[in-house]
Amino acid sequence: MQITQVLLKRLLPQWVEEEKERWMAGHYTDMSQYGTAILNAKAIGRCEAIHDILNLDYETFCMELGYEPPRADASE
Repeated sequence: MQITQVLLKRLLPQWVEEEKERWMAGHYTDMSQYGTAILNAKAIGRCEAIHDILNLDYETFCMELGYEPPRADASE
């Protein structure tokens, strides 16, 4: 398993938990219902993006970043 995969699998779920804690603490509540809806929609979007990233395999992740992953059969 590549180090990037390890980091993604460990750090991003931790970030999601922190996001949930902020949500429960009321950081996404505004003076108006509309403002609260906007803040919550942004948080949902961030969590959905993290979910999508976590579901990428290493090669796809690298391609999305414009980086060609090293081949397992490449020798130096």
